[in-house]
Amino acid sequence: MKIKLHKNLDQKIWDKNDNLYPDVSDMLLSIAWAYIDYIRNEYSINIKNSDIQDILVFGSITQLFYDKKSDIDVCIVLNLDNAEQQFPNLQIEKQLKLYYFDWAMVHICKIYNRKIDLNFQNMRNPDFDGRYRRGPIYSLLKKEWVLKPVSLSKQEIKNLETQATVIYKQILNDYKKVKRNGFQLNEINEFYGNIIASKKHSLENDTERIINPVYMAIRKFKHDGYITKLRNKAVQKETEKYVLK
Repeated sequence: MKIKLHKNLDQKIWDKNDNLYPDVSDMLLSIAWAYIDYIRNEYSINIKNSDIQDILVFGSITQLFYDKKSDIDVCIVLNLDNAEQQFPNLQIEKQLKLYYFDWAMVHICKIYNRKIDLNFQNMRNPDFDGRYRRGPIYSLLKKEWVLKPVSLSKQEIKNLETQATVIYKQILNDYKKVKRNGFQLNEINEFYGNIIASKKHSLENDTERIINPVYMAIRKFKHDGYITKLRNKAVQKETEKYVLK
């Protein structure tokens, strides 16, 4: 498994000083605020402008290992105290992501053919610092880097490639087991849940490295189209329960 590091960030997105181009920054902010307005109007969730602590760009698009399939990941950092008081029995942070899936079905947002993916983080969440302050992180509101991108030595890249290859092969073997068993819905859900849990665990615990091998292996698995195949099979299996033949 080869990991290609570029000399510069994507020059369509970032200028020669590694700052977002104004039109890119403005568009990302417009998308973020459009979704916040949607939440306010559609679900009457009390999110004030002052509750928005920051709007961050993170993920592979802020890294030197970006590729053609890299999304532009945006995280809206919120103080959800007001919203949680309004809906004490609702997990607001998770609901924001669920509502976003519906919103994104209608609003297909892209910048230079890169998809935009919105994420949400309660600033009071205990894992906030561990996940979103690892970097590289760019603040759209402050128009500056929170943590700048860094390069890796040839040896670091080689070690990362070796570790990621082992993990990728294990993921692929697990996928093939699910395939051999006919893509049973319970096995698809278990497999997908394990992938999400592994990625989350690696981001929360492997905080010393800017890039970790679990993240890279899962990223390749996704880019190779296996996640899409799993989702399509899951939809097919779920639909079969409601079809008379």
